[in-house]
Amino acid sequence: MNFQELKASKELSEIDYFDLLKCDEWKFKREEILKRDNYKCKKCSKSKTISSNIVGNKRIYIYEINGETFENESYISLQIHHNLYIFNKLPWDYNHKYLITLCNHCHQKFHNDDSVEVWDQHQLNKMEFGHCDRCSGKGYIPEYKKIQNGICFKCKGYGYNRRLINLEEL
Repeated sequence: MNFQELKASKELSEIDYFDLLKCDEWKFKREEILKRDNYKCKKCSKSKTISSNIVGNKRIYIYEINGETFENESYISLQIHHNLYIFNKLPWDYNHKYLITLCNHCHQKFHNDDSVEVWDQHQLNKMEFGHCDRCSGKGYIPEYKKIQNGICFKCKGYGYNRRLINLEEL
């Protein structure tokens, strides 16, 4: 589904960031960044899980680092991280320099340890929204990762008290 179809199928106030990440425009941008980064996490060089085996009573996931295969007890996926947010910018409208491939573990660690800056539409002023009091500005709650990957329902994964994208203004 592309962005225009999404807007036609849902009320603008109902569309959240994760709906936008399901749009064809984001899928295309995501693939461009993954390809640019050679389908590897830019922090740890892991690739996504390529297969898995059952060993004893545990599932073991197999991934690659620089052509060598390794095993891990947790699944590895590749995600695209925004190094900053620009108010009212759709996820796929960012310059490539603001996007980086991270594995799900490095991405989670980043959001545990740091926060992403938010800038106005012209990138002149850093904006302060106030962090969500439920997830402490992380956008997710690790204890609930089994439910929609732990996305905070209060801030809908933004980590802030207000939305970063006002679709009515776009």
